[in-house]
Amino acid sequence: MIKLLGVATAALVFFAWSETAEAQNKGTATARMRMARAMCTTGPCNPSFNFRAGSVQFKRLKQPKPMTKRDYGRLRLDGISSSGPPLPASLDGVVTARVNYDGVDPDTDCAFTGDDGVQVIGTSSLSCTSGGPGTTSCRGDIVLPAGFLDTDDCTDVQVFISDIVVEVFEDGGVGDDSQKIAQNGALMTGATPDCNSGGAGCP
Repeated sequence: MIKLLGVATAALVFFAWSETAEAQNKGTATARMRMARAMCTTGPCNPSFNFRAGSVQFKRLKQPKPMTKRDYGRLRLDGISSSGPPLPASLDGVVTARVNYDGVDPDTDCAFTGDDGVQVIGTSSLSCTSGGPGTTSCRGDIVLPAGFLDTDDCTDVQVFISDIVVEVFEDGGVGDDSQKIAQNGALMTGATPDCNSGGAGCP
């Protein structure tokens, strides 16, 4: 089961993931994050592609929403444009996060009790359709990876998920920064300088 503890600022959302039914007596708020162009040391990680807007949304969850329902969010990039290569027909998304299994296990049979580390908590296959002349838009569900939170012995252990990172790559390029197009974040732009008073950035 999933329970949201809070929503994000520009680049961070917190989850508490509990597999106990009691955690889902009340619905949780939908969490939404914006996507920004993925930036590496020298500029855009993938200079060939840019996009107009994008977002990732984690669904509102409440009972009965068993863990067998594997999709828990939606990822989208709109107005993707290219500086040369063909526009993509599909993209790959991956969600990673810090996953911490609580140290309390009432029947002491969970092999992951106390574990704490970064791992993949979701994947997405985005299908793209024409968004107008020279652009395309891509959308896909976010699904839990096979085996994640599927251990019956750990159903009585709370799992806390934080520091979520959402990335979008060219099809087949997950893990290759040169093919990374987008990442959760925010685009910040400065105000126009007041050149009448000799503001910074003026001629």
